[in-house]
Amino acid sequence: MANVIIIRPISESWSGELYKRALSIPHGPLTLSAHLIDKGFDPLIIDEIALTHTIQNEISKKAENTLVDAIKKERPICIGISSMTGEQIRRGKAFSKMIKEIDETIPIVWGGAHPSLLPEMTIEDKSVDLIITGEGDISFPILCSELKKNGTGDLNKVPGLVFKDKNKNNKLIKTKQPPLYRMDDMPAFPYHLLDMELYIKNIKKKDINRYFEINSSRGCPYKCSFCLNSKEGIPYTKARSSRIVQEMIRLKEDYQIDGISFNDENFILNKKRIEEIAQAAIDLNLNIKMRGGGRVELFLKFDDRYLELFKKAGFYHFALGVESGSNKTLQSITKQITTDQIFNVIDSLVKHRFQSTYNFIAGFPNETIEDYQETLRTIYHIFEKCKYMVYPIPAPSFYCPLPGTKSFDDAVALGHKTPKSFEEWSDVDYNLKEMVWISKEFHTFIVKSRDIINEINMKYTGDNAVITKADLQPLADIMN
Repeated sequence: MANVIIIRPISESWSGELYKRALSIPHGPLTLSAHLIDKGFDPLIIDEIALTHTIQNEISKKAENTLVDAIKKERPICIGISSMTGEQIRRGKAFSKMIKEIDETIPIVWGGAHPSLLPEMTIEDKSVDLIITGEGDISFPILCSELKKNGTGDLNKVPGLVFKDKNKNNKLIKTKQPPLYRMDDMPAFPYHLLDMELYIKNIKKKDINRYFEINSSRGCPYKCSFCLNSKEGIPYTKARSSRIVQEMIRLKEDYQIDGISFNDENFILNKKRIEEIAQAAIDLNLNIKMRGGGRVELFLKFDDRYLELFKKAGFYHFALGVESGSNKTLQSITKQITTDQIFNVIDSLVKHRFQSTYNFIAGFPNETIEDYQETLRTIYHIFEKCKYMVYPIPAPSFYCPLPGTKSFDDAVALGHKTPKSFEEWSDVDYNLKEMVWISKEFHTFIVKSRDIINEINMKYTGDNAVITKADLQPLADIMN
């Protein structure tokens, strides 16, 4: 039985058969559960995608039954719902409606990126009782302790909480944020709460049989104008290298993991830390293949000695956030890198035979077709130069305006209509919608380029496969 339930709704509106690349480790619920167990609570994680075979508009029966059965066995102290902007809001509201129909007295606590960014708007929705803003390491266990007191608890004691005080005519209350939590103080992760074999076996990576993802840091100190990390008050924090190594040892011993991805937003930020992790992997003969990623200019700090060390340690793949191949666009989004640096990193990765992935975004405010064509020329260059890639270049993502960022304000200035309610924020999908801050011609051009790049990727099978000039010709035709 569980006395606290944490739900992670599906975050993307895939249709048809479950897209296995959408399956990822529920780091947020797992972290909160570790803290809850440490404080004597008995949590249950409901990761909707892990309980779903075919993604439809409705919550799957398996996910629904898991929630209903848990509530019937023991009325939970509260139920938490984690949400980013978009589809997770819609599906989270569906879970909330289901909970209210079973027992409307169960407090529903929302957290995650979107409620933290727009708490005042979010709390107005009838599906939301309470909001934990920012990281919930400290706040959520305190909230559960106060709620456990059955009416005698004091919500004002809970840091980082947003709620309406019923004793003060529903006055909006926002408590002070807690101090920054040290990742080195994290309790052991309760992997037993997850169907570990599902995640390990269904996340497929080349030459890896048993793969897992871990976070060794949170946030990013850089302030790219399109990214949530550019918003004031979002901290960067990291765990020390020795703790990360111990986690790797645990995963290898308990679950026979042979591949790990460091899913940090900027894993390569601290040069000394990654060197220590690599050296420990060698000294302990961990024999684990490792993936990481981060910013282009940070990768340039690694000379041949470092890259040879990383290779020996088991690092085989690096993912880089490039975003654009246009110096003008890179400057406008405060990316602080240049195309020359991008090309230098490509050369370095090829020289040391690392697999690589490069991520791009299309349709920034004030970006033009001509600017975007420079991105396409950069992608063409990568296809030509890189020999060690597996599905190497995901087609550029559509830019999505995130509230609280400078690029969001730029999009609004160019005609973007800001959603006026929590409900409206659930309907954000620029893959399918018109992006009013760019021209219709540009949007159509992005769609066409994405199709072409995906077609090229499908021809690339790795293992010294070669993309020919003929394969690249459709891209050449539109990039000039």
